[in-house]
Amino acid sequence: MSQWRLLLTRPAEDCAALAQSLAAAGVGSSCMPLLEIAPVTVQARQRLLLEGLHGFQAIIVVSKPAARLLLEQLAEAGLQPPRQGWFTVGEATAAVLQEKGLWASCPPRGDDSEALLALPALRQAVAVPAPRVLIVRGVGGRELLAERLAEQGASVEYLELYRRCLPAYPAGTLKRRIEAERLNGLVVSSGQGFEHLQQLA
Repeated sequence: MSQWRLLLTRPAEDCAALAQSLAAAGVGSSCMPLLEIAPVTVQARQRLLLEGLHGFQAIIVVSKPAARLLLEQLAEAGLQPPRQGWFTVGEATAAVLQEKGLWASCPPRGDDSEALLALPALRQAVAVPAPRVLIVRGVGGRELLAERLAEQGASVEYLELYRRCLPAYPAGTLKRRIEAERLNGLVVSSGQGFEHLQQLA
């Protein structure tokens, strides 16, 4: 049994999956999500993007929440997504799309924007006259993908479907959890999660 007792801070669903994997490896953990996914209300511009998916040479979905919410919005609107042109940063996001019959290209190694930009399939997708790229994500985030694709001549638009919020915890929750469960390490998987950790601390 490992000496580690870790505080896990990913969104609830991911936190539970990670805790299960750690338990199988003999590592104790406690889940305290520092990111809550709050869907945004779809406005007219977002609706137009959803209806116009077939007009993009590349649709890049950057996270599992983005993939799930995109699929939900398409189903609610009765829209059929294109079968080609899907890209994700990582395999887990690609798997969400594949469950609905959409095959997505993702980097075989690495799960960040840099790895995706190096993917030959993405380079080929934008190697056409006046390529259009849609990035499906949460509100805010890194601009590297859009900047690099624009440098390659692509017109890039964002479809932002959710916000990342700090769940409401009573004052002192973090300190009490660490002391009560004798936690001696923590896992933070994003810059925003780290910011939220600082707020709680």
